[in-house]
Amino acid sequence: MTLKYNRRRSRRDLVSKTKRSKVFAVPMLGTAISVAKPLKSIGLGCHRTQVEEFNQFYRENGINSAHHDANGDCILESRQARNQVLKLRGMRDNDAGYGDHSGK
Repeated sequence: MTLKYNRRRSRRDLVSKTKRSKVFAVPMLGTAISVAKPLKSIGLGCHRTQVEEFNQFYRENGINSAHHDANGDCILESRQARNQVLKLRGMRDNDAGYGDHSGK
């Protein structure tokens, strides 16, 4: 940091007097999967004719918070359900974090 000499402004003076723009601010987004905001996966989806078969398959294996909608998209209501479905179907997850199933 420098001081004012010969009408020059210091870095501290410039930073303290400028206002931050709200236009370029990073929005605070939550990425949590919940019942109120479930994850809709097209990649884990199935054909429309197989929806009942997959929903029954999930219930038989104890996965209660995952199902397919009428279009065939997979609806996951928790991270645990996502991990269980991926393990059960033998699929990979390239976005897996610590504790998530990423495949073999």
